[in-house]
Parts: sequence; C-alpha cells; structure tokens
Amino acid sequence: MMILFISNPLLNFFLTTLFGTFSIIGLYYTIRRKYPKSIIYVETERINLNSSVLKNYSNIKLTFNEQSIENDLYLIRGFLLNNGKIDLQKDDFENNLRINLESGKWLNCSIISTSQNLDSTCYINSENLYF
Repeated sequence: MMILFISNPLLNFFLTTLFGTFSIIGLYYTIRRKYPKSIIYVETERINLNSSVLKNYSNIKLTFNEQSIENDLYLIRGFLLNNGKIDLQKDDFENNLRINLESGKWLNCSIISTSQNLDSTCYINSENLYF
C-alpha cells in the first residue's frame, strides 16, 4: 500500500478545497435528482392596512363583511413557484396545499392569475388557506 504525502501547505489547501467543492456540487445534484418535484411559496408583499395606510385618518373605519376591524389587518400577496425539475400534476398531491398563519386568521383569498391550462381555486377552512 502506498501513501501519498504532500508537504506543500498551499497545494494541500487547494486540493482539499477542490475535492470539497466537487463533493458539495455532487451532493446538490444528487438531492435534486432524488426530489425533482418541489414547490415553494414566495411572499412578495405584506401591508398592515391599519397601521400603514389608515393611521393618519381617524375618520375612516375598516370593515369586513359589515364588521368593524379593530386589530391589525394585513394584505398579503405572494405566489407559488415550482422550483423542481419537472412539471407538477394534480395526481402528485395527496392533499391540497395549505398555508397557515402563526397568529391570526384568514379573512379572504383570491387567485389573481395562473399559468396557462391551470385550474386552481383557493378556500379558507379552520384558520388555514388551501389551494
């Protein structure tokens, strides 16, 4: 058995960095190949309507379904993004996609736009938003 020993510290550092980089890249592609389907939620905007929009107007009251809103009310905009390698099909999901809040509850939801040939709806049930 032959053991190779390099006494140059700079060359040792370079080779270690090179092989480490190849290992990380290989791990990344292995994980992507193993999990080719992936979807993420990207939040693009969160506006507190009470504190940022209506704070200077004491004569304006915020209501929803004819009920006054005294607490903070947020308008949240975002989108779902397929960041996998292949297209997602309806059969790929056992359950609907769900987004829940750490505190508070959803009041309303709407889908502004979708990809071509995509039939999607959203609804609120038990404090969760489903797609």
